[in-house]
Amino acid sequence: MIKFPPFSAETFLILPLAIGIDLISIILLLFGLDDFGLLDIIGFIFIGTWLFFRRGKIPTRRGSFLRRIFTGRWNKFLTPFFGEIIPYLGVLPFWSLSVYFNLTQE
Repeated sequence: MIKFPPFSAETFLILPLAIGIDLISIILLLFGLDDFGLLDIIGFIFIGTWLFFRRGKIPTRRGSFLRRIFTGRWNKFLTPFFGEIIPYLGVLPFWSLSVYFNLTQE
């Protein structure tokens, strides 16, 4: 079931940034272009810093597998980082999923 993130400044600033970065990377791949890591650097700087300073509840073992790999003390950094640096796997919406799951963390 889709849970909507709470209305907050984080939702209106970080979530559109993450969705935009993921959409631009998909569009570039469809046209056979490469951003030479520029979108990854932008994501690491802005979204990675936000994830670093964001405090959340420690996730429990409950929840879907997808939620568990995008939340957690180190998983919220490592999953998008390694997902984005692997060629052609970085097209998947790692930034958007990471932001979404961290905003809707219970």
